[in-house]
Amino acid sequence: VTYCNSYPIEAFPARPRVSTPYDVNDIPVLLHWIEGHASNSLGASLFIQTSGDLENNQSTVSQLHNCGTAIAFHRENPTIFLVGVEEGMIYKCSSIYSSPFLATYKAHYLSIYSIEWNYYHPRVFISCSADWMVCIWDHTCSAPVFTFDLHTEVGDIAWAPYSSTVFAAVTADGKVHIYDLSVNKHLPICQQTVVQKKKTKLTKVAFNPSYPILCVGDERGLVISLKLSPNLRKNLKDIKNVDPVKFKEVEVEKMDKLLELACDPVIREN
Repeated sequence: VTYCNSYPIEAFPARPRVSTPYDVNDIPVLLHWIEGHASNSLGASLFIQTSGDLENNQSTVSQLHNCGTAIAFHRENPTIFLVGVEEGMIYKCSSIYSSPFLATYKAHYLSIYSIEWNYYHPRVFISCSADWMVCIWDHTCSAPVFTFDLHTEVGDIAWAPYSSTVFAAVTADGKVHIYDLSVNKHLPICQQTVVQKKKTKLTKVAFNPSYPILCVGDERGLVISLKLSPNLRKNLKDIKNVDPVKFKEVEVEKMDKLLELACDPVIREN
C-alpha cells in the first residue's frame, strides 16, 4: 500500500493476464490502469470532478461533487465497485456499463474514510465516516440496515475473514471496537483503548486472514498487533475443519437472517 496525497493507492489481486489497480485521492480523477506483460498502460478512466461532470470512456455524463476518498471492489464481481466521496455519498459503479452509477447511497454527513464488502455475503458492505457513524448496507436497499454511533471520528473498519457478522472499527479516541451482529446488534462485544487519548488517532485496522491477530495503525505511523481473545475467534477453527463451500453457506444464512429482520422491504430496490 502506497500513500499519495493522504489517501491510499491499493493494488488489487490480479485476474488472469491482467490486473486492475485503481486509486482514489484528492485530485479530481479516478484512474484505471491495465497492466500488460511488458509495461503499464492507461486504460479506461472515470473522471470525478470536485464540481462539474463525471465522464467515463463512453462519454456518459452525470453530476458528482467533491473528491473521492474511498473505494472498494466487489469480492465476487470485480467489475462492480463502490466509491465514497467527501460529501458523504457512496456511488455503486461498473467498469463495463455505460451508465455512470448503478446506485447512489446517501450514506454519511461528512467525508467517508473507508468502505469494505463482506467476505461471505455478496450483498453486504460496510462504511465509516468522520460523522462518527458506522453503517452496514445491503446494496439492494437505499438505507443502511444497521447504524452504530461511536461518538468520535471512525478512521477505518474491517470485516473479519472468519465470520460474516464480525467487524472491527478504530476511532480517533484511540479505541478498537469489535462487533458481532449475531451476538449483539447494538453494542460491541469488545472495546479496548490501545493508544493515549487525545494524542494519537487510530487510522487503519486489519484482520490477519489465518491467525487470531488484529493489526491497528495510527497517525504517527505505528502498527500495533493485538491477539484476539477466544470468544472473538470461535470460527477460526471451524474454517480449518469444515468444507469451505458449506462454511460459506452457513455464514451467508447467518447474515440473511439479520437482513430479514433489519431491512425494510419498502426501501429495497425492485
